[in-house]
Amino acid sequence: IIQEENQITANTTISLQIMEEEKNEYDFIPNINIIISPYKFEEPTYVIAQQASKNMEGFFSDYKHLGISSITIGGYSGSVLETILGMNGYRYRNNQYVVKKQDNTTFIITAASDVAKHKEQMATIDKILKTIKFK
Repeated sequence: IIQEENQITANTTISLQIMEEEKNEYDFIPNINIIISPYKFEEPTYVIAQQASKNMEGFFSDYKHLGISSITIGGYSGSVLETILGMNGYRYRNNQYVVKKQDNTTFIITAASDVAKHKEQMATIDKILKTIKFK
């Protein structure tokens, strides 16, 4: 299931959303959101990830920071912020990947999976991440 150009806040548009097909009415559906930032951040990706962590900590009462590490997606280096969050009765694993092109175009890719099924669902998410190519 793919949705394009979904406005989620006044300043944030999800460029592309990819979700696993719904299997039932109660399981969390793993998904990936890709945002092309309207801002050309000059800060390193780990600093952007640290700020995202602080923002989420203030928003989610049961926020758990798991760490920030280096990654490469689509040939570009970046950082991944790994967290656990709770929302709408679900506890889910949230991996937020921040990658930048040389011109500072910043891509924020968020992958969410069910905490209880994280390993299984991340196998699919990783396959999708390996297919991403930035224009």
